[in-house]
Amino acid sequence: VQLPTALQQAAVEASDASSAEVGEGMAPLPVPLAVSGLRRSRLPELEKRLRSRVEIASFAASAAGAATADPSEIFPGSNFAAALSYGDVSAVGIGTTTDTCDGMALAFGHPFLWTGRTALSAHTADAIVIQPDGGFSYKIANPGGVVGTVDQDRLTGLRAALGDGPEPTVVSSTVRSSTTGESRDGRTFVNRDDDVPDIAPFHLLANLDRILDKIGEGRASLTWTLEATDRQGEAFQLRRRNRFANRFDVSFESIFEMLDWLFVIEQLGGNVSYETIDMTSTVNESFDRLQFGAVAVKVNRSRWRDIGSISRLRPNPGALIRVRVGVKRQGSDAVHRTLYRRMRVPHRLSGQSMTLGVFGGASVQGETNIFAATTLNGALQRMRRTESADELLVRLQRGRGPEAPGPLVLAETERLLTNVLGGRRTVGVTVR
Repeated sequence: VQLPTALQQAAVEASDASSAEVGEGMAPLPVPLAVSGLRRSRLPELEKRLRSRVEIASFAASAAGAATADPSEIFPGSNFAAALSYGDVSAVGIGTTTDTCDGMALAFGHPFLWTGRTALSAHTADAIVIQPDGGFSYKIANPGGVVGTVDQDRLTGLRAALGDGPEPTVVSSTVRSSTTGESRDGRTFVNRDDDVPDIAPFHLLANLDRILDKIGEGRASLTWTLEATDRQGEAFQLRRRNRFANRFDVSFESIFEMLDWLFVIEQLGGNVSYETIDMTSTVNESFDRLQFGAVAVKVNRSRWRDIGSISRLRPNPGALIRVRVGVKRQGSDAVHRTLYRRMRVPHRLSGQSMTLGVFGGASVQGETNIFAATTLNGALQRMRRTESADELLVRLQRGRGPEAPGPLVLAETERLLTNVLGGRRTVGVTVR
């Protein structure tokens, strides 16, 4: 906002600002956002994902409580907090109460997220310090209990009805370490459906970081279940089970898929109403990942042949194709485990060209391409078909060859149960 000349001169005389600085105009200051549960290094990632129309300055704070507080603690000049979420991962804007009247409160004197109509929980807060930070200062405070519902977020400030808070989405997790045996249950309450796709994965990240107590290598299993209602009022459930392994940050690796899937559900679902998201994870501090060693095939009672040495298989209709996969730990040449799968060629495929593919689940997870879905139901179907990273898959597909496989004809799947598996081998097939 550009200031008139007279105001520019007055600002220069009343402050340490130069004429050049004042001449650049005035801009809104960042809104201080208190975030609990996450390491300081994680805050910028969460900040980027929150759909704020104004600049945010996040800092670590204690968790906002789920218990109610006394609305009489909100009065002109008191601390005032407005929460996107509270519990394990609290994301709370901190400000000051402007005025109260007849069970209503005005606060901040500026927008928080500038969303207009909203549904955030209002909280008490205990100020710790006024923190100078470059060209501005902000209040650092620990949020307290719920004292009402913020229903308006406008340029001039927030309006809250004092009393009950909004009905939140409950995000819960249980994380256990198979290395130490330590376990922890956590819960975060998210007030707006719009914020669930961003905050729910970071709730899991916070619990993983607590149990692993490091940022580094490891592996994790994760099962999560979403209960929600679509814009037509139809209830739906999505359940996902997967495994992850990473040499640098297994906690962050474990939340990427959930971030993507919830983003797609939000984009295609419109006004999805989230009821609960429940997560269960087991983590181990050691990195371990399996990969293909030698892969061999044979038809009926013929000898085993390495799949790479075969130009084309030519089985008869009804023939039994057997697959043998030697699995190694990544970085090792020793065979850790040998897996066998088999499939019988249907008679209806006589005379057709096919592709036989052998895959580790980690090598094909993106092939369902959930981002190509155009409807919520279509996305959910793709998600439910997406392989887990610990699966061994043998597929017979129509197509002109290994580089251009077509629709799936047959599939055999085995879950390894304990490790991520990567690998890909294909060979052309012509059914006689």
